[in-house]
Amino acid sequence: MRQVLVIANLTYREASRQPLFFIILAASIGLLFIAPHFTLFTFEETEHISMIREVGLATIMVAGLLIAVLSAYFVISAEITNLTTVMLLSKPVKKGHFILGKFLGIIITVIMGMAFLSIIFLIIYWIENVAPQLKANAQNLRYVDNKHLFWSDISAVLTGEILLLLKGVYLSFLQVSIITAVATVLSCHFSLVVTGLGCLVTFMLGHISEFIYQTLSEMDNFFGVIIGNVFYFLLPNLTNFNIVSLVAVLSPISITYLALTTFCCLLYSALILTIGIIIFNKREIM
Repeated sequence: MRQVLVIANLTYREASRQPLFFIILAASIGLLFIAPHFTLFTFEETEHISMIREVGLATIMVAGLLIAVLSAYFVISAEITNLTTVMLLSKPVKKGHFILGKFLGIIITVIMGMAFLSIIFLIIYWIENVAPQLKANAQNLRYVDNKHLFWSDISAVLTGEILLLLKGVYLSFLQVSIITAVATVLSCHFSLVVTGLGCLVTFMLGHISEFIYQTLSEMDNFFGVIIGNVFYFLLPNLTNFNIVSLVAVLSPISITYLALTTFCCLLYSALILTIGIIIFNKREIM
């Protein structure tokens, strides 16, 4: 376990120092700031705010995906190509520890990036939505007779809208975590282009896995039903993690749902990494 943590720490330090990491953050911050101006064409204020929520969460998720795939290339594929991994594996470090350490290091990098963008997003959201509401209430003399209502309104926003947005970010992170496991495994064998395409295909299939299952299950062909069930159980159903549209309209998300999706994320990530470790153990690193 100590070896895994050491590799994870080194991986995080290396990945977080990559120029592309800061470029992704800078581009995402720019998009978060200009997103409120893109949504001004909506006719109703509620639609404008809901689009800000949707664009913000989508931006954070895409940034997390880019960080995961690119970090996997720089800290795994590039190191294997440069034979840096040979020196590491020549020490008493198992290949399984290597993959787990790299995965954890990339996950930490993703967490830091998504957390930073989430803070920026919440600040923008507060300025664009919450602050005007509080200002309007103050102008309507809502807080003149009872100043406790001011803190009550802030508490309601924090435990309502803000908490829901954080739940949306968390579910986006779970989705990114599964793709990170795929990127980690693929980067041990392939280049950036192949790894990126593999992650993109997994992402797309994960969002239509339920549709594939229903389509094949309705076929009269027995083998079609079997293939449909294989797709359903092997492919992660990423639509369960993609609740951006629900958060945009402030639909509640229960703790039970968060727990179930977390379990699914851990299960699929463990399965992907286990398969990756088995395959990587059979590879000779020269």
